[in-house]
Amino acid sequence: MGVVKLLAALFKAIPSLERLVISLADALKEANAKNRLEDKLGHIDALIDGERVQHTTIGGGEGVKPTPGVSEGKGNRP
Repeated sequence: MGVVKLLAALFKAIPSLERLVISLADALKEANAKNRLEDKLGHIDALIDGERVQHTTIGGGEGVKPTPGVSEGKGNRP
């Protein structure tokens, strides 16, 4: 408790020190929030990329007939 009282007394005596500590705390909070947001966005991007991969690799178009290839025809032509 003595440390808290000492800091409070310092902040009252030197207001610029209080503003400095508050600005540092705000900057730290903002940096942490930005990191959390980037992590969330990265996770969302990974999920979306995973869905894209699944949609392109699963299934081959059921009910769709492949187009026949061109035969080389070794016989006589009409």
